[in-house]
Amino acid sequence: MIFVALLPVTRGCTALMNCWAEMRITPRLRPRSATSMVLKRTFTKEFKLEAVQLVKTSNKPLAQIARDLGIADSTLHHWRQLEASHGEQGFPGSGHQTAQEEEIRRLKREVETLRQERDILKKALGIFSRSQL
Repeated sequence: MIFVALLPVTRGCTALMNCWAEMRITPRLRPRSATSMVLKRTFTKEFKLEAVQLVKTSNKPLAQIARDLGIADSTLHHWRQLEASHGEQGFPGSGHQTAQEEEIRRLKREVETLRQERDILKKALGIFSRSQL
C-alpha cells in the first residue's frame, strides 16, 4: 500500500516541502479492532525544526501553517513548545535520548542488578546459616 501526500505549495514553504520525502508513514493496527488501520506518521528532526521556524518567521497563523503541512495544529504547537524549552535537543529522534533520560535508564538498570545481587546474598546467607545449625 502506497500513501501519497499532495500539498498546496505556499510561499516560503518550498524548503519545508522537500522534507516531505523524508516523512515516514507506517500503518499500525489499533488494539481495539483488528480490522481498522491507523496511520502513525513520524517526522524527521529537520522537518520539525523547519516547521517551527516557519511558525516563527511567517505572518500566517499556526493553524493555517499546520493545515498547509498536513499536520494537526496541536502537533505543531507541541513542537513549538519543545523547541522553545529544549532547543534542538527537544527532538532527539527515535531511540535517542537526552543525557538525563539516558542517565536515569542506566541508574535503573544498576538498581535492578544490585537488587538481584542482594537477593542472591540473602538466599545464600539463609542456606549457609541453616547448615551450621
